[in-house]
Amino acid sequence: MKIKALTLAILATTFYMMSCSATKSTTESTTSKIALTDDHEVEKTLKMGEINGIRSELVVEIHYTQGSNSSVKVRTTQKTLERTDLSMNGSTLVIKQKHNTEEDFRMDKITFYITSPKLNSLNNSGHMEFISDQMRTNNLQINNSGICSIEMNGTHDKGDNGLSIDNSGRLTVKVPTIDTKLFSLDNTGILTLENKDITGGLSLDNSGRLDFSGNIKGQGAEVYNDGICSMTSTLSLTGSYSCNNKGRLEMKGNVKGTTAELYNSGICTMTSALDLTDSYSCDNKGRLEMTGNVKGTTAELYNSGVCKMNGSFTLQGDYSYKNAGRADNNGDVTARTITISNSGMDNRTGSLKADKLSMSVNGRSEYDMSFNGGNAKLNCSGIGQFKLALNCQSLNVYSSGRINVVLSGTADKTSFDGTGVSNVNTSRLNKF
Repeated sequence: MKIKALTLAILATTFYMMSCSATKSTTESTTSKIALTDDHEVEKTLKMGEINGIRSELVVEIHYTQGSNSSVKVRTTQKTLERTDLSMNGSTLVIKQKHNTEEDFRMDKITFYITSPKLNSLNNSGHMEFISDQMRTNNLQINNSGICSIEMNGTHDKGDNGLSIDNSGRLTVKVPTIDTKLFSLDNTGILTLENKDITGGLSLDNSGRLDFSGNIKGQGAEVYNDGICSMTSTLSLTGSYSCNNKGRLEMKGNVKGTTAELYNSGICTMTSALDLTDSYSCDNKGRLEMTGNVKGTTAELYNSGVCKMNGSFTLQGDYSYKNAGRADNNGDVTARTITISNSGMDNRTGSLKADKLSMSVNGRSEYDMSFNGGNAKLNCSGIGQFKLALNCQSLNVYSSGRINVVLSGTADKTSFDGTGVSNVNTSRLNKF
């Protein structure tokens, strides 16, 4: 009988030890109480394994320090701690509520002090405050589907995939400096990023609400928006810049790079000067207001929406502009050739300088411009009001529509022809 009882005791002890080992939970910990006014808090030091990830479903405040060893200290009320499940899933610390907790029990905030050699993932589906000093990471992934605020003094990520943030909740990130190969933002919630300098490429995908501030210095930048986005950023790139807006986008900040592409089918306001070593293209099917000068080799612009542009173009190659919507353009153009085609409603002011100027109108145009250069050609089959100050080799005007032209300055050779209704005033042309 004694042998049987001893055998059962050994089996029970073995089972208990195995179950404790399998959970990888808060074993070998110490507990000390600290006084509060009406309640008690406990501070518990946990002996966990190596930690390189954190996942929380509760209300937490995490103070993270990068160090050679992993350690966790937790502080909260006794009742909350008793109802908190702290465990390790691989190398990820998991913070959640125990399944048998009363439905009407309100969990208090839990404060964590965590130290580990590295942090590769931060996942929040509860309410999190994350505070850290400088961090060195390797492909850090931040995922938030709850309410989260992150404050770091800076981060340096040396991974090939870079630093990524995926937000579907409400997230505020304050990091003065980010150094990474690629900074990726994917937002379907509400995200505010406050930053001074980002070293690395940018990939931004927003279909929620995004407020972004931070200067970017890297290889390239891609911006996609079909939500609401406000972006204040100076981009200094060694590669290309592309922006695709289908939502509401407001962007402030100059762009320097090789090429720039802008596609807009939403509402877009840009205050940006573009300094490029190669081409610029703009395709607007929505509502676009752009302020800023453009430098580059070539420019190709197409508008079938509503467009207002204030800025000059200085190009080494060709300038091509096509309008099938409603456009207002105010600015100078200097290029090798200038081609302007309008089948919508187009207003334009400024000075043009090129070896060759070609204007084709079968919509409604109102131009008040000067032209300095080689040969100029105007073909109007629509309705046109043109006030042109010339200093060129030749001007050829052909009208099969309705045209009113006032010319001044000098042109070595002029010709006027057509089958439409034309009113050409040359009283101030070639008056030496």
